[in-house]
Amino acid sequence: MTDQLSLGSKLAHNIGLIVLASQELERHLKVLVAASDASGARSGIDLHKRLERRGLGDVVTRFLSVATITEGDALDLEDYFSGLLDRRNKVVHHFIETYGEDLEAGRHENVLLNLATLYDELRKSAGTLKDINLSLLEHFLAEPTLQLANEAEPPSRLNGAR
Repeated sequence: MTDQLSLGSKLAHNIGLIVLASQELERHLKVLVAASDASGARSGIDLHKRLERRGLGDVVTRFLSVATITEGDALDLEDYFSGLLDRRNKVVHHFIETYGEDLEAGRHENVLLNLATLYDELRKSAGTLKDINLSLLEHFLAEPTLQLANEAEPPSRLNGAR
């Protein structure tokens, strides 16, 4: 389909894919950060609500601060997310500064390849985080002792009774 599109349409298509994949990554990171809150399910829900208005950079920073990672892996993960965010921000916030010269010089395929590569990386990262979140959910559902201990509304309030 994209073979028949104009250059502008191809660029817009790829940038749109990057924005959507970034949102998906951000969404899964927010769930993971909220789930990492050791003070209980209710505070995890509250944290998720506070994170709703935060951007991807803030959420990545929060994720790196709560993730349990060995020292060497932490540096790798920080470098990975830093590079990913930098490349994403260049597309979303600084497209002309980043790719304008290549586009003017006719290096369209180079730009499209860079955009496609970034999209693939964002999509794979979001997929990995989705799998982690699903595993956490399965563990949570399989563990009968994990509940909103004394924080949930009484059943009579939940079904509308007063």
